[in-house]
Formats: sequence, C-alpha cells, structure tokens
Amino acid sequence: MLAPEQRRHAQPPRVTRRHAASPPPIFRDLPLPAPPLPWSDDLASSVGMSPPVAVSSPANAAVAEFYNWVFSLYPLVDVFCSPGRLQLIGRINQLPAGRLLEIGVGPGRHLRHYERHHITAIDCSARMVSSSRRFSPASDIRQMDGEALGFPDASFDYVALFHVLSTTADPARMLAESRRVLRPGGRLFVLNHETPKNAWRHLDRALMPLARRLHFRSWFRLGEISGIEILHQNQLGPRGGFGLMTAYSLEK
Repeated sequence: MLAPEQRRHAQPPRVTRRHAASPPPIFRDLPLPAPPLPWSDDLASSVGMSPPVAVSSPANAAVAEFYNWVFSLYPLVDVFCSPGRLQLIGRINQLPAGRLLEIGVGPGRHLRHYERHHITAIDCSARMVSSSRRFSPASDIRQMDGEALGFPDASFDYVALFHVLSTTADPARMLAESRRVLRPGGRLFVLNHETPKNAWRHLDRALMPLARRLHFRSWFRLGEISGIEILHQNQLGPRGGFGLMTAYSLEK
C-alpha cells in the first residue's frame, strides 16, 4: 500500500478515449444509390411481372376481384360464350391483317383462333391475364382497365369487345376509349347478350338485383349506350349461329 504522502501525489490513471475511425476513402467516395427506375411494361416483362393495373373506379376494382375469384368457374361460362365468340373471330380473320386489341380477354383459350392479326389483349383480372399468357405466349397481353386504356390515339385497326360492355362499370366510357384508340376507318366488334323488345325483357328486368351482385347487367341494349350513335353500326346477329348473343360491327 502507498503511504499517505505518496497517495496525495499519485496521478490518477490516464483514460485513453478512442475516437471513431474515419471511414476509408474508398467508402467515403462512393456515390449515393441511384433512384429506382420508373416502372414500365418493358421493365415488368424483364422480371416476369405485370405492371400495376390502373383501375379507373372502385367499381371496376371490385369487378377485377370478382373475376379473380370466379376464374376457376370460367369453363362453364365459356360453354355459353364460346360459340358466338369463335364465329365472330372467323369473320375477323377474313379482314386484312392489322393490329387488333381485345378488351376483357378472359382466360384466353380462344386467342389461338386468330389467324393473321397482331394481337394485343387486356383484362382487369390478374388471373385472367396470367391464363391468357399461357394460352398465347406470342400475344401482347397486359393487365389494364378497359375504361382507361394506356395506348395512344389511333393505335389499332380493330377492337373487339366480347361480353364486356355489360360487365364494366361505365360502358359509355369503355366505348369512348375503344373509339379513341381505333384508327380512322377502323372496325369495332361487339358481341353481347341483348335485352329483347318482346315479353322476355321482363325476365332481364327481374334478374337485375341478382346480376348486380354478379357484376354484370342483365338488362343490356347496345343502342342505349351514350356515344354509340357516333359509330356506323352493322348488326351481324343474332341469326347465323350467334344464338342468344347479338354481334355488331361498328366503323369509326
């Protein structure tokens, strides 16, 4: 032990404080991370993903979710829809080759029946888009709302609307978008059930509450859609195999 005199003059132990070392120059000189790339269809395709769908209304968001849910039941729907669709595709195949947009493509089993056109197809349902890509890898298939088309004006020679005007939230808006992307002199093809003018119209009216829950219109007449009068109409059905469906060819 130290004597009292020695303790009085003893120096306390020196504490050495460690200072954080400066990062090596190699790290100090690194640039900041680059901002993320903007989303594009090409970028989405390169990573095997669909670009996010822009839904123009909450109602169409609900339609997309509904068709994701009923996707597995769609083979039953095709039993009724497929014959008229294939017959109309046969007529489209007789036209000169061009760029064709199909809105509301569904599962896409029918896409292989197009023979000469460059096909672009869209659907608001992610499951429908995924299925269509498997059935037609060569087609340009995108998830998109048909009421807010992401294409420039006059992009297509033909537009096809099969059983979709009676399911979208705003058929007048979809019709206007279809007309916008159609080149002058282009053809718009519509296939849909249509409410008759005879006594059977009461059945369509009676089914309206149930139809709303299933996201479609039981009461549907093409001539009642605002803006249809701008197009030159030519009714192709229901005679000739279209059955309960009515087909139209409309020219811009």
